[in-house]
Amino acid sequence: MRLTRVLIAVGVIVALLVPATATAKVTRHDKHNAKKECKALRKAAGKTNFARLMHTSKRKAYGLCVKRKSREESRERHKAHANAVKTCQELRADGTIDDPGQPWFALLNHNHKNAFGKCVSWNARQKKQDMDDHDQDVINAAKTCRELKTDGTIDDPGQPWFALLNHNHKNAFGKCVSWNARHNDNNDNNDNND
Repeated sequence: MRLTRVLIAVGVIVALLVPATATAKVTRHDKHNAKKECKALRKAAGKTNFARLMHTSKRKAYGLCVKRKSREESRERHKAHANAVKTCQELRADGTIDDPGQPWFALLNHNHKNAFGKCVSWNARQKKQDMDDHDQDVINAAKTCRELKTDGTIDDPGQPWFALLNHNHKNAFGKCVSWNARHNDNNDNNDNND
């Protein structure tokens, strides 16, 4: 009886310590998006490089990618919604949520009710799209690095990511993808700021 009480108390404490985003469920939509992203990444990188990016064998790489990307999709969806709620709460506090200049104003019903809900929905979609754009940058970077590996210039000391390589110069492909994806993200942010 006493052991049961202790186990229940420990279970309650653990449940309180786990953040809400860690318990987010992966939906079928998340898995579907993850499969599409993994197929595109595998095609862009090639099977051998794809396995290296996943740090596993060719046989296990796709399944591991889908598992990781499904969780990532779920976290992105929840994060986008939470950030959208904060944005819309700020707009509600400013009194600009009902402004006809807002992009979601056209989505409002004829009686202009539920402006907050439309704001959250529209902003969540935009924030999720920004996160998906990063995923596309990774796929594009994998294509670029695959071409460089085919040319044999991936290990060239003149490449910008060469300084990031380990002392044994392993994982040049992964460093190349990481650097190029980050560089593409920075270019996209600079284009949006113009």
